Amino acid sequence: MNKLNINTLVLHRVVRNKAINFEDITEETLEKILQEGDGHLKTIEKALSSDEDEKSICLTFDDGHKSDIELVLPKLLKIGGAATFFIVKDYLNNDGFMNNKDVLQLSNQGMQIGSHSMTHPNFLEINDSKRMEELISSKRYLEDLTSKEVSTFSFPFGFVSKSLIEMVFEAGYEYCCTSQHGLLNKYSTIIPRNSINGGQNISTILRSMNPTFLTRTYWYLEDSIKPHMKAMSPRLYKKMRNLISRY
Repeated sequence: MNKLNINTLVLHRVVRNKAINFEDITEETLEKILQEGDGHLKTIEKALSSDEDEKSICLTFDDGHKSDIELVLPKLLKIGGAATFFIVKDYLNNDGFMNNKDVLQLSNQGMQIGSHSMTHPNFLEINDSKRMEELISSKRYLEDLTSKEVSTFSFPFGFVSKSLIEMVFEAGYEYCCTSQHGLLNKYSTIIPRNSINGGQNISTILRSMNPTFLTRTYWYLEDSIKPHMKAMSPRLYKKMRNLISRY
């Protein structure tokens, strides 16, 4: 399969009406995304293992919000789509998040379960021993829960480095998701993900699902300045990201 036909998107919480946090999207926005992707929505594993030369859109949902089971799953099943859900183990069974039974239901309904760590730390701020514990313990926990291999890891906050990516593979994962923008290249096991958030209007979101050269140029701009903006001021970074995402 031509991996350049695979576009991976990252989403977080889905809310019924008005978005509350920066990363929230509304139920109405989700429905439009699913309508646009209908017929092409696959898990990361399915898209990468397919021999068919066709377009694939991989929706990924980070953190394990309760909306994954209450809003996202029913809509995916209705159209015969699938997605990948990245779970933070210590968020499970807390208010606003899924419980173990919810995660098992997602898995049993054909959704892919991936790890988003044990405690959602910034991997750049913890030592190697703690990093490996986060990687291995979360993988083992989710595999015990679902009785399926957990092949994919998503970095909390999107902070990565070459050595951290190598550590993910050492821990036994096949794929590693970053927050860099882009489409998959033919041989990569490092997966870029294009962000969808409440600061974007629906036309911007649809452009992310079908990116033009101009869209990719904006992605490059954001990725170039994002690490510096995040380090200086998270609040200013969010304002900048909102501004860029409207074009």
